[in-house]
Amino acid sequence: MKLPGYRESKVLYCLRGPSGSGKSTYAREIISYLGGGEVFSTDDYFYNEDGEYHFDANDLEHAHLWNRNRVTEAMRRLVSPVLVDNTNLQFWEMRPYCFEAAMLGYRCYFLEPPTEWKFKINQLFRRQQHGLTKAKIVAQLDRYERNPTVQKVIGPVLWEKVMRRNGAF
Repeated sequence: MKLPGYRESKVLYCLRGPSGSGKSTYAREIISYLGGGEVFSTDDYFYNEDGEYHFDANDLEHAHLWNRNRVTEAMRRLVSPVLVDNTNLQFWEMRPYCFEAAMLGYRCYFLEPPTEWKFKINQLFRRQQHGLTKAKIVAQLDRYERNPTVQKVIGPVLWEKVMRRNGAF
């Protein structure tokens, strides 16, 4: 398995891809391969004590905040790697994770699952486990921003703040 930054001591991986693309499986494979780390998904918020998934769009903002707080806490405990297992379709969705990682001295990398179906609508529809319609999957693919970099994700204002904090200015 080829992973950027796998030898570094403080790494955050933002997994990204539409529902059904294999992100959660890939996250488990990475943890197994590296022999450690922790995976955090906003979906975890919607599982009850019996392991049943109950999504509520009204709680989505709170669920994302809950997940960001868990990721930040893991980085403060110096967990590495930290994996964010969300769709992360657009750069702004990864911004809070990457910014916090940079401020805490972590390197942020963006990973897509190495599956051949990650952009194939019919296969994504069959494989996803959240009851999404094909139209929702098509909408995810339409919103998918390609070729993220930390600078693009964080944006120029926050990037300058990170650089100042890390002594680059």
